[in-house]
Amino acid sequence: EEIEEYFPMEELIEILEEVNQEINDPHYQVGVSFFLRENIDEEIQDIWQMEIEPYLEEYFFAQPEKVDDFRWDKIQHRISSAINN
Repeated sequence: EEIEEYFPMEELIEILEEVNQEINDPHYQVGVSFFLRENIDEEIQDIWQMEIEPYLEEYFFAQPEKVDDFRWDKIQHRISSAINN
């Protein structure tokens, strides 16, 4: 019997809402399409570090401190703790 993995999409959406609030421009918001994958639980770290962080670094290049709160090492505990609950 296969056990389905639970992925906390609600927590991810909350983080994306925080990111988009910081961006504060609907034309540049990060959408959910990055995360619409069957094996998101396995790929989330790579997606975040290789797609989301570089996008934020480019968007906030004049304000690099704004990216710091959204680095993988800052948000992963929120996703991990939601998986383990």
